[in-house]
Amino acid sequence: DLNDEFNTKVVGESGSYICVFDPLDGSSNVDAGVPVGTIFGIFKEDPDAECIVSGDSDKLDDSEIACLTQTLQPGKNLVAAGYCFYSAATELVVTFGHGVAGFTLDTDIGDYKLTRPSIEIPKRGKIYSCNQANMTQWDKPMQEYISDLQDGRGQTGTPY
Repeated sequence: DLNDEFNTKVVGESGSYICVFDPLDGSSNVDAGVPVGTIFGIFKEDPDAECIVSGDSDKLDDSEIACLTQTLQPGKNLVAAGYCFYSAATELVVTFGHGVAGFTLDTDIGDYKLTRPSIEIPKRGKIYSCNQANMTQWDKPMQEYISDLQDGRGQTGTPY
């Protein structure tokens, strides 16, 4: 039963954990041939909370609401986070708070291989990325910053 699968508590040697995820992030772009992925975060569960949710969201009792509230934590409380990217190759990228590692699925043996042991964001990139369709909703300093980047008035002095 699919409901049983998603209501299974994740228990490790040092306690229970709560996993939050978007199972098919990017699915609105599938018709454009853009790859999709799964993004996830893992929080430590409150050891005093019994966390079982019946699945009927219209009839949650107080303990079920308290259980679900544990998923509404700030990112600084994550014990792990990552994503799995489904494309020509399946990649898993994960962090436990100290560095980021990337793994690629070896389809011949059905196992992930460490292919990028230390992923880092470069100090300075050659491109920037944002959804400029929302630019009119940004505050004035952000709008000016992006305009400066486009016009070569940023830190590098060259247009992006």
